[in-house]
Amino acid sequence: MPEVSRFYGIAMTNSIIYVTAAEYVGDYSIAFTFNDGVHKVVNLEKKLRGNIFGALKDVNLFKQFKVNDWTIEWANGVDIAPESLYEMSAAE
Repeated sequence: MPEVSRFYGIAMTNSIIYVTAAEYVGDYSIAFTFNDGVHKVVNLEKKLRGNIFGALKDVNLFKQFKVNDWTIEWANGVDIAPESLYEMSAAE
């Protein structure tokens, strides 16, 4: 039976979710592949605010993400937790 994390409000299994591939598809959307085989397209435009994420409103900077060992990150050190990406939908 999966563990339930009330802190995050999502059901968690004993396995760790991480990003295995990511590709920019346009309009601040990225197509992700996760280690469990799930594929999702996530639009991150609404997340690009504040001092750190706001810099990524420049689409040329936004497109320069890299996949590290577990998620995506940008040159300025910004990253997004893979479980957050996993729970997001294209409509967010």
